[in-house]
Amino acid sequence: MPPDLKQAVLAFMTVSNIGLDGPMPYRARRAGGQPLWKRWASLLWPRQSTSRLFILIGAIIAVSDGLFVAINMHLDQQTLDQEWHDQWERTFAAYDLTLGQELNKMVMLAHFIADNEQIKDLFHAGAVAVEAEGGGPGRAGAHFARIALYQRLAPAWRRLSAEYGIRQVHFHLTPGSLSFLRVHQPDRYGDRMDDLRHIIVDVDIDTAHLQGFEIGRIYSGLRGVVPVTHMDADGVEQIFGVLEVGTSFDQLVNRLDDVFGAGTAVLLNREEVDGAMWDEFIAARFPDETPACDCLVEAYSRNDVFDLVASPSMSAALAAGDDYSLVRQGDREYLVLHKPLRDYRGMRDPQRPAVGQVVVWRDVTDRMAAFRADQRLTFFYALLALVAIESLLFFAKRFVLRTKQAAETASRAKSCFLATMSHELRTPLNAVIGFSDLLAQEAAGPVNKQQHGYLADIQTAGSKLLSVVDDVLEYADLEEGRYIPVLEPVDAGRQLNDAVRALRAMAEDRQVSVVAATPGSVEIRAETRTFRQALRRLLTHAIAETPAGGTVTASLAMESREIVITTTYSAPSLSAADIDLLLRPLDHAGDAYGGGLGEGGLRLALVKAFVETHGGALDIRPAEEVGNAIRLSLPARKSASR
Repeated sequence: MPPDLKQAVLAFMTVSNIGLDGPMPYRARRAGGQPLWKRWASLLWPRQSTSRLFILIGAIIAVSDGLFVAINMHLDQQTLDQEWHDQWERTFAAYDLTLGQELNKMVMLAHFIADNEQIKDLFHAGAVAVEAEGGGPGRAGAHFARIALYQRLAPAWRRLSAEYGIRQVHFHLTPGSLSFLRVHQPDRYGDRMDDLRHIIVDVDIDTAHLQGFEIGRIYSGLRGVVPVTHMDADGVEQIFGVLEVGTSFDQLVNRLDDVFGAGTAVLLNREEVDGAMWDEFIAARFPDETPACDCLVEAYSRNDVFDLVASPSMSAALAAGDDYSLVRQGDREYLVLHKPLRDYRGMRDPQRPAVGQVVVWRDVTDRMAAFRADQRLTFFYALLALVAIESLLFFAKRFVLRTKQAAETASRAKSCFLATMSHELRTPLNAVIGFSDLLAQEAAGPVNKQQHGYLADIQTAGSKLLSVVDDVLEYADLEEGRYIPVLEPVDAGRQLNDAVRALRAMAEDRQVSVVAATPGSVEIRAETRTFRQALRRLLTHAIAETPAGGTVTASLAMESREIVITTTYSAPSLSAADIDLLLRPLDHAGDAYGGGLGEGGLRLALVKAFVETHGGALDIRPAEEVGNAIRLSLPARKSASR
């Protein structure tokens, strides 16, 4: 087994509590450490902050990638829906235009027939006979008038049917709607339809032509209806009847199919048909049952409408009431556009339910296959990008963790080395300083003047080296977090003034002026000893770096909720590399530009570490006029001017 694979298997077995001989028993798992869920949780959410950060970044990237895919697919679906909606609008705009043309044509033909004086006279004679013979179908007089009217119209009826698609010519007697002659079905007459043929009743009331769709006793159709009048003895035109001319949807659906290249059909609700038409005409007109949608196919341009209507998905689409639906039939997929069909009363009162549906369908199998392929491709590319990014993130995490671990190891080794060496140096240094002090006191015998000078040099150098060792030990403690300050109230202004006074002799020796500007007492919480040392180190550095004749200014001020101690000294401006060397001297030992502790030792590095342990910050930048400014900020406890 390859080493990497072996390590992975062993790691999985360890996390899952699986031994080499099989699963560990319950007691062994309980005695062996954490429960299984905790082990998996530690993998998913490790304790290391760096690992958590990378896991969080990876999760954010994964969620973002998922959102991108979801949004992109949603936009694609919106685009497709907009395409279907645009098709719906174009299709039914053409439908409405064609429907209006057909209805107008029916009205024109009805006027053409009703304005014929001979036809009008024959119809009026029949109306007079029916009234004289007791209404209803009438008797002999009405019968002869009906035959004469039919014979007059029969040749024209056949010509109008062939040229204009006329399916109905119906003469009604008013008031209401009493059938006098159905030219398309001459043996059916004498029935009253006041509650069925509302368009006829309204023409009688309005004495104006009307148009619309209605379901009749024999046919349903697009109807143009006009009033028929006769001049009475007083010379006044009186309405006595209504002429209706109707056609089917056949020509309309075929015309739409030719224009859009899509199947078109008109479906009627079965309940509406059963309540209007005579049973024998229902059976003759609708021989094909469509139980799935409880509807009847009134007109169609393609025979596959019967397969679609029989599909349960088509019934569900029509019941949903949307403008368009995708319907699957076998291995094909159809876009079905549908619009409610409203009859004459529904056009006048939109609150009435529709009597059917106008449907237009086209095969979109190839279009939907391409659409889904594009979505799969988008998902694949997004997944590929996610894998690539997560892989890069994984390797970046490994690199960062290894780099961090190496840096932490090096830092611990450096701190351990410094602490060990410092402790090892303190003992001989103390011995050297102690014995030189004894020799200087002539405890071992007389010492001449020259020897006293040598002993003084030894003591000075030893004390300086011991100070450096102490600084190194203190810096190691601060860097490793072993230093825990004991906080107490400290008067920052007083401590700054004391530090200036304590170092004034050093400044005079170097011919440097030291000025303190402390407007009042500002109290902070800090450790008094280390705060005093930090101020003295800060001022010592400024005095040591200032050439003879220069000035060091130490000021204290309150800014927001912080105290700010600014030390400005007239020395050459520091570069960024110089500042980094001052604040991190041990990190640059052996660098190309010198590195190491230098003359300043660890002064500012210790000040910076002290300030940061107290929640503050230290910043070095060029002064506004000349020299450099060291800005030390610490959280203030309270302030009071004295």
